[in-house]
Amino acid sequence: MKKIKLFLLLIPFLFSNTVSASEVSNYYVNQNKISMSEQEFMTLRELGFTDKQIAEMDLEEFNRNKDLDAELISVDTKYLKTTIVYEYTNPNASIMTLNNSIAELDINTLINNNTLSIKSKSSVEVTQEEYENADSENIYMTMDVNPDIVETTYKKLTTTISKNGSYYRLKNDLLWKQMPSVRSYDVFGIRNNTTMSPVSGSQYSKLSYTILNNCYGTSSSGYDVYGTSSSRWKRENDGYGLSFKLPANTTTSYSWGGLGEPTECPCINPPMFGTSVLRTNEVTALSSYMYYDVVKIGSGTINTIDAYGAYQHATSTISSSISLSFGIEAYGLGAVLQFASDYNNKFDGMQGTHAQVLNANW
Repeated sequence: MKKIKLFLLLIPFLFSNTVSASEVSNYYVNQNKISMSEQEFMTLRELGFTDKQIAEMDLEEFNRNKDLDAELISVDTKYLKTTIVYEYTNPNASIMTLNNSIAELDINTLINNNTLSIKSKSSVEVTQEEYENADSENIYMTMDVNPDIVETTYKKLTTTISKNGSYYRLKNDLLWKQMPSVRSYDVFGIRNNTTMSPVSGSQYSKLSYTILNNCYGTSSSGYDVYGTSSSRWKRENDGYGLSFKLPANTTTSYSWGGLGEPTECPCINPPMFGTSVLRTNEVTALSSYMYYDVVKIGSGTINTIDAYGAYQHATSTISSSISLSFGIEAYGLGAVLQFASDYNNKFDGMQGTHAQVLNANW
């Protein structure tokens, strides 16, 4: 465990001769009203948890991690830009689309009813500066005679390795800069050396999202947790992977309730008397993480630890069974996730990350 600098420990004594137990345990209180000591908070940081993840952590996950002897020793982050070009299967349909705004386009529905198909897609690594400055408006239509629709999304993928007592913790983080149009089953995975093995029961994943209610103008948070008993996990000797369904936008109809306000609430721009309006519950933020521990195989010396991280976004609607039909392989997507050749083209093909430790101490 990394030691806290001595001068930090001495600061409280400049103001008081004693520090109460409550002051120690209340160093930080997160959104779920979990009180953490400074030592517990720093332990979570050393395990690769971000401030946002610590703020949203529930009691079960906190208790599983707070007392570990942890040290963060390797981090690899990549910023990825994915561009997908959609073409109309019927050129006449594009003329109808020109009468609508881009914001009104439901790309996922247009793909599912065979109005749109994927013409090309690419994924490239970019700088942090380009990622940070990416425009929130990520869909546009070309000005061709038969226009295409172009969608650009940015994602940040981080893989970490932490010393965790007699184990090592491998962790993936994925943050979306803009929300993708297609929301189906995405796949997360980490591949480790064949000289070590995942610790059964150490796997955990969490999907976090924010939903904006465009009637009330309020936001709410949601979480999907995939613990050790989840059927979404797939374990192999050289890694773990899982698939999960991304949350989709939904719409709600709000109607006028009579002489007073609308029945549901005083909407922003409420419906006229005797009418109803549709308002979108829009996903405005999306992130996920996964982790598990590894232990070396046998009694020999193993100095190098490799953690290859991957995230694959489905670019069209796929079934749950297809999303789970992967193996953990070096020649797979992102150097981790190997699907049958017929299924590889259903994902964005995003590059992966590689965190490494050269002087492992088991």
